Amino acid sequence: MGNAVGSVIVNTGLTLGLAAVFGKIIMDRKTSQKLNLLVMAVLLLILPTIPYKFGSAHGKLPQWLGFIFLLLVPVYLFFLIKQEKNKNSKEEKKEVDNHKKAFLLLGKIIVAAGIISASASLLVDSVEVIASRAGISDVIISSTVVSLGTGLPELSTVLSSAKRKEASLALGNILGSNLLNILLVLGAAVALTPKGIKITTSFYLIHFAALSLIVGAFRFFAYRNKEKAISKWEGAILIGLYIGYLAANVMSVLKG
Repeated sequence: MGNAVGSVIVNTGLTLGLAAVFGKIIMDRKTSQKLNLLVMAVLLLILPTIPYKFGSAHGKLPQWLGFIFLLLVPVYLFFLIKQEKNKNSKEEKKEVDNHKKAFLLLGKIIVAAGIISASASLLVDSVEVIASRAGISDVIISSTVVSLGTGLPELSTVLSSAKRKEASLALGNILGSNLLNILLVLGAAVALTPKGIKITTSFYLIHFAALSLIVGAFRFFAYRNKEKAISKWEGAILIGLYIGYLAANVMSVLKG
């Protein structure tokens, strides 16, 4: 739960915020649709848990919601396939003549992905052990350290794209990653938990609040003007919200 929610917060607040700071992000029609789907997924995640909070010390993410999330995965994949078909029908198909160059680029991608993945894994394992020995809760570790480590590949990809002034190309991938974190990763976890996942008051006050605020701010910025672009100062605000989220986690540890 903490890892899935934390990953969405990292991707939307820190990663997309840094991308906007390095270069303006322009929303096209496809990414706008994915953003709207992400907003609906966040609402579907939070709202059904609230009724369980009344008369109880905690809310609950019920098992049936996990099955709904999993059922929505093929619907989302069908949506992606339909988007690509529409795109291909409007664009000319280009053949790659230099197969050797194509295989060389593919090899570079595989090697780079392996290095990034191994580095992220090493970072997560090392910091997680230190945090555990310091007595920090699993929720905070998973939502901050683990989610940040697993988000490093997206961060490196976006920063590389931003330097080439192509940050918008990575936007759709990150939004898609956020959707799968909620629908597939979290959906599978909840579906395999018969009694559902308990949600403490602190989770509502920090993690759900940050998730709603950051995703809501990103959507507001994206539709604030006709250009549908995220500016540098708006990116800085997203980064600031993410830093505030980290600060809230630190404060909860100090109070605990």
